Amino acid sequence: MLAGLAALTFAAFTSSGAIETFLFDHRVGSMSWGPALFRAVLAFHGLVLLLFAVRKAPANESRHDVVPRACTTAPVVESPSTGAVHWILLIALSLAAAGLRLYKLESPLWYDESVTLLHLLRAPPTEAPGDFLPTYEQSGDPRAVHRSLRYIAGSFPTQNQHMLFTLLARVSFSVFGESAWALRLPAALFGVADLWMLFLFGRRLIGPRESLLAAALMCVSYHHVWFSQNARAYTGLLLFTMLATLCWMNALRSGTWRSWIAYAGAAALGMYAQLNMQFVVAAHGLLWLVRLFVSRDASPGTWRVRLWRPLAAFVLCVTFTLQLYAPALPEFLRSAIKEYSLPSNWNNPLWLVRSMLEHARVGLAGAALGAVGGVVLLIGWMSILRRNLWAGLAMVLPGVLLTALMLSINKNLYPRFYFFCMGFGLLMIVRGMIAAAELALTLAWRDPRARAWGRTAGVTGVALMIVAFAGTLPRCYALPKQDFIGARDYVEARRGPRDIIVAVGLAAQQYRNYVAPSWSEVRSAREVRELARAHDNVWLVYSQPDYIKPRFPDLWALIESECPVDKEFRGTLGEGQVYVCRYRPGAR
Repeated sequence: MLAGLAALTFAAFTSSGAIETFLFDHRVGSMSWGPALFRAVLAFHGLVLLLFAVRKAPANESRHDVVPRACTTAPVVESPSTGAVHWILLIALSLAAAGLRLYKLESPLWYDESVTLLHLLRAPPTEAPGDFLPTYEQSGDPRAVHRSLRYIAGSFPTQNQHMLFTLLARVSFSVFGESAWALRLPAALFGVADLWMLFLFGRRLIGPRESLLAAALMCVSYHHVWFSQNARAYTGLLLFTMLATLCWMNALRSGTWRSWIAYAGAAALGMYAQLNMQFVVAAHGLLWLVRLFVSRDASPGTWRVRLWRPLAAFVLCVTFTLQLYAPALPEFLRSAIKEYSLPSNWNNPLWLVRSMLEHARVGLAGAALGAVGGVVLLIGWMSILRRNLWAGLAMVLPGVLLTALMLSINKNLYPRFYFFCMGFGLLMIVRGMIAAAELALTLAWRDPRARAWGRTAGVTGVALMIVAFAGTLPRCYALPKQDFIGARDYVEARRGPRDIIVAVGLAAQQYRNYVAPSWSEVRSAREVRELARAHDNVWLVYSQPDYIKPRFPDLWALIESECPVDKEFRGTLGEGQVYVCRYRPGAR
C-alpha cells in the first residue's frame, strides 16, 4: 500500500517538465510526451499495487489455484534431484567461464562497440573540454566526458541502443574508468550468469547431469566467448530469455499470482536488455492461447486461473516495459524505429545459413556432417517435446517469429539476432546426442543393457564435442574482432608525403570518429578521381562490401575495377575483414 501511494503521489504531483529537467539536466524539449507517459504508467502501477493491498486473499491458495496439466503428448517427466556435486561442478564451470571471458577483454573495439561508446556513452565533442575527441590510443583520457545514467535512461537515438547494457557499462566506467575491457565487462558477467541459468532451466527438462554437459559446452563455446567479449546486450538477452521461459513454465504449472508476476518482471527486464525479447514474449503468448483452447477443463475456478492471471501477467509485461522505456520512447519512434535496411545479401536467408555454416567453430567437415548435426538437433528437440510439449515449442517458436518478421519488413538477418536461442540449442544437442545413441544401440542389440550403453556412448560423444569446442577457442583470442588498427598502421607506414588516405562506408565512420580522425571519407567515384588528380596516391580503406554495394554503387564499381587490394586484415567478425587498396586507373 505504501508503494502504491508513493507511485500515485509522484505521478500526480511531479510535472513532466521536472522529469525532463532531472534526466537531461536542462529543458531540451526532445522528450516530448515521454515524461507524461511515464507518469501515466506509474499511476497505473500505483493503482494495481493498491488493489492488491486491499483485496482479501485467502490464507492459502485454493484448489483451483493449481492448474491441471494441459493435454500433452506425454506427461511431464520429473527430473532427478540436484545434488551437491552438481552445484560444485557448476561453480567450477563458472570460474573457468569467467577466466575465458575476462582473458584479453581489452582487445580493440569493432564497429558496433565503438558506436555504443561514442554515440551512447560519451558526450559529443562540443560538450567535452576543448572539443576533445580522443582516439583509440587516448581512450580513457580524463578529458573524455561521459553521459550520465539519467541521460542514458532517457535517450534512444539508434537501434544500437541496448538500454540495460548501456546503463551497466556506464556504471562500469564510473568504477573502473573508461577502457575497452570496462565497456565489455557487463557482457562478460552476463556470459558467466548464462551458465547458471542454462543449468537451472535445463534441469527441469533433461535433468541436472545433461544440463551440466550443456553448461560445459557453453563454457568453452567459441561463439559464447565471442559474444561475452562483445560490448552489446546479447548475453544478457540470452539470460533473460531462459529466465522468462523458466518463469513461464513455472506459471503454467502452478498458476499462482506470484509465478505470473515473476514472469512479467523477467520478460520486461529482457525487453530492457534488447528488444528482440519481444519474439520470446510473443511465442509465450501464442502458446498460452493454444494451450487455453485445447484444455478440456472448463470449470470456473480453473478458467479464471488459466485466463485472467496469465492475461494480467502479459498486460503487466507490457506496462513494465513501457515504464522502463517511457522517457526514451518518443526519440525511439522519431529516429531509431525508422532505420531501414537497403537490399543486400544481409536480407537473404540463404546468406544467413551460409554465414552460420562458414563460421561454425566445431570442425564441421562439409554438408554431410552438418546434416548429421541437424538430425541430432532434431532428435533432441523431439525428445524434449515428449517430455514437455509446451517447453519444446517455446524453444523454437521465437526464432521462427523473428525470421518471419524480419523477412516481411525487409530487415537485415544477422546471425547474432538468433544468439538468444543458443541455450535452447545446446540443450537439444546434448539431449539429441544421448537419445540418438540410446536409440541406435537399442535397435542394434536386443539387450536390456543396450540403453545404458547408449547413454554412456552419448555422454562420451558430448565430451568429445566439449573438447572440440575448446579447441576452437584460440581463434577467439588470436585476432581482434575487426582489425582497423592494423590497417591504419599499415597504411600510415607506407604513405608518401603527397599521398592521401580515405575510408569508405562503415570503416569511414570508425576511422573518422575513433581510430584516425584525420582521415577523410569518400562517397562516390568522382571524389576519388578528383583526389587522384591532386595527390600522388589515393589509399582506400573499407570493410563489409555488402554495406557499400547498395549505398555507393558507382564507388563500389570503381573499387572493383581500379583499386586492387594491397592487403587484407582479417578479424574474428564474420565478413568483417578490413581491406587496404590503392587507386590505380586501368588496373583491371
